[in-house]
Amino acid sequence: MESYRKIIAAGAVLALFLKGANAQAQPYAQCGGSGYTGPTVCVDGWTCVYSNEWYSQCLQGTVATSTTTTRAATTAATTAATTSRTTTTSSRTTLTTTTRTTTTSASPVATGCVIYVSTSGSDSNNGSINSPFAGIQKAVDTATPGCTIYIRGGTYKPSKNIQIAKSGTASQRYTISAYPGEKVIIDGDNMTGTPAELNASLANSDRGIFHVQNANYWTFKKLELINGPYGMYNRDASYNDFLDLITRDNYESGFQLEGEVAYCNVINLDSYGNRDPRKNGESADGLAIKQGRGAGNVVRGARLWNNVDDGMDLWMFETPILIENTIAWGNGVNRWGFSPFEGDGNGFKLGGGDPDVPANHIIRNCYAFSNAKHGFTDNGNYGTLTLDHNTSWKNGGTGFSFANSPSKLTNNLASNNAATYTLKSGGSQSANSWNIGGTWNDARFISTSTSLVTGARDSNNMIPASDFLLLKDGTTTGATTHV
Repeated sequence: MESYRKIIAAGAVLALFLKGANAQAQPYAQCGGSGYTGPTVCVDGWTCVYSNEWYSQCLQGTVATSTTTTRAATTAATTAATTSRTTTTSSRTTLTTTTRTTTTSASPVATGCVIYVSTSGSDSNNGSINSPFAGIQKAVDTATPGCTIYIRGGTYKPSKNIQIAKSGTASQRYTISAYPGEKVIIDGDNMTGTPAELNASLANSDRGIFHVQNANYWTFKKLELINGPYGMYNRDASYNDFLDLITRDNYESGFQLEGEVAYCNVINLDSYGNRDPRKNGESADGLAIKQGRGAGNVVRGARLWNNVDDGMDLWMFETPILIENTIAWGNGVNRWGFSPFEGDGNGFKLGGGDPDVPANHIIRNCYAFSNAKHGFTDNGNYGTLTLDHNTSWKNGGTGFSFANSPSKLTNNLASNNAATYTLKSGGSQSANSWNIGGTWNDARFISTSTSLVTGARDSNNMIPASDFLLLKDGTTTGATTHV
């Protein structure tokens, strides 16, 4: 039996070798470069074109260029920054949820299938680094599973929103990213609905600078989306990652997930200044996950501020969402002169509906401050929510408003809100500031300087660690940026 296994194993290795020897590089895939060991011959109709000594790519309609390099291969140092830092505070509650692991990476340019877009490009080009496309939609339409689309630095002003309606796979994701080290702004001011008239409708297909629908396994990274009919709009699309995005000054919610949505990661999002003139502030949130269902969705490291309605809104989303290390402030203030003003102004609106639906969301280590209404609220969600080590400070309503849900509140801190907390009968609470007793005013904090969390992110795009609203006596009630 052992000899038989060895024969089978040897045959498998030989088959893999022969497959590699006969393999052809696919369209837009890498086909050469110092240190590259994959196929060097492209599929029929495509030519291996030299870009530099490290990279050649299969392109269409290009005369072949033959280049030999003798420089020794080198291994680039790669620094991986996980999307959350490790907390060593032993008293903090550990909660288990089912999620996908996602990291952000400081590694340089991707290999394999790579397509480039530039403000100086042309859609008649071939999409290489030296002959980039002009249109992001052109790159999306051209890409095949596993491709990375690099957008070179600059401001792009497409007249139509970018439609994404095809899926990758778990092993061959699509990626759209700013080129490493370059700043990309996509301005939707020329698109439909920017802004729409008061009480006007906005067609589903017009929603979002990026309209992602029925499209799974995409990654969007380091893009700034402004002045759009929504910034990022993801509907009925799962297994998508949204990393280090900025969605600001859009004419609806900056970022919205809706419908059948599962295992999406929203990591280190900054979403601010979003408003909706067509509704006088009724629905433009920083981050909205609404009217849908799906397991495994995660929000981590977001900052949601100065949006016309709520910082975060989970209206009618029926499945638990994990929310960590996120901050919401300054939401629900009428900065645009809307009349009548319809903005709500919650930091974290954790449900609601018509009728209300139950969802057992988990919120831990988050801050809500200076919002017009509540810091954290179930908003009619009658499920059992879990809130652990959160801080609500100087909000216009209740710090923790859970009158409709028998939720579990532990180790939370409420200070200087219009009211402290409400909790439906049957809920549980322990080790919260109001359980501990005493006076919880600004004198108890090391620092109340909001600039510690509202300024620039650190080199890993994390919210910088600071003493913001940490207690002078060293106890660990409430949230911390040391994560």
